[in-house]
Amino acid sequence: MNRRVFASIVAGATALSQAGTAVASEEWCSADPAVPVRTPGGATVVVYLNEYALGTEHRAALARATHSCSVTAAPGGRGTDVEITVLIPGDRTDSSFRTRATVTTAPGGRGAVLDSREGVSGVPLVLRFRLDVA
Repeated sequence: MNRRVFASIVAGATALSQAGTAVASEEWCSADPAVPVRTPGGATVVVYLNEYALGTEHRAALARATHSCSVTAAPGGRGTDVEITVLIPGDRTDSSFRTRATVTTAPGGRGAVLDSREGVSGVPLVLRFRLDVA
């Protein structure tokens, strides 16, 4: 009887330790660069591009992420339409891990969310939003 109890305890401990490992691999690593957006009218508005990669092992790929920003006047001149394209490259560990990008009005993902997209590494994420500044 004691051997069964011991075996059950060992099996339970093994399952818990494996579950803890699975949870750790679900951690997102992130970067939060400020992106100055120059409107067609000459104003500068700073937004924050929150870039994410699923798995801390992809931190180096996230550090190599690139982004570009294009702007056009909104119809009727009542603001600025903005498009930010983000590319988080694959890495040696995985060429297509999950990625996410969000544009917010304050650092750290705070403030208003202007747009958000999910995808995989190596495939551009295109975020579009309108600023109320011409």
